[in-house]
Amino acid sequence: MKWVNDLRISTKLVSGFILVALIGTAVGLIGVRDLRTIEEADRSLYETMTLPLGDVGELSTHFQRMRSNVWELVITRDPEAVKKYAQKVKERRESISEFQKKLEEVSDSAEEKKLLEDYQAQRQVFGPLVDKAVELSLAGKGDEALALVWGDMEKARTGYQDSIQNLLNFYEESA
Repeated sequence: MKWVNDLRISTKLVSGFILVALIGTAVGLIGVRDLRTIEEADRSLYETMTLPLGDVGELSTHFQRMRSNVWELVITRDPEAVKKYAQKVKERRESISEFQKKLEEVSDSAEEKKLLEDYQAQRQVFGPLVDKAVELSLAGKGDEALALVWGDMEKARTGYQDSIQNLLNFYEESA
């Protein structure tokens, strides 16, 4: 270590500053690399958990609006209004399908896929009942349609709505 003592003080200072600069550069490079990793994880979390939360909210809203349109459909006795509400029900169901497709595209966990399968199963039960209520209303059988809405459709609605709520809870807990 005598050679260090033999160095001029200016050489020691410059060497010390260079060493500190190299350590700072290494720390900075490691920090930038880790920031990129965090950024990618954040983007993934946003795309797979936060965005779907909004989609489930929209899906739920469109489901409730569809239910409202079905009620209006079966209550009204004006044939033109029945046609208008039947068209609205069709549009709501299409938008629900779009939101479902978005959710299926980003689902990546087994639990999420199971919840989506449960949702799909509940939708398969509820959908034909909606079709039947629309069909009865368009045929002028409003009383039968109303009985269907109060009976079987109400039972199916509970399961359907619960499956949507389960999806919403999953994304809220995961986000």
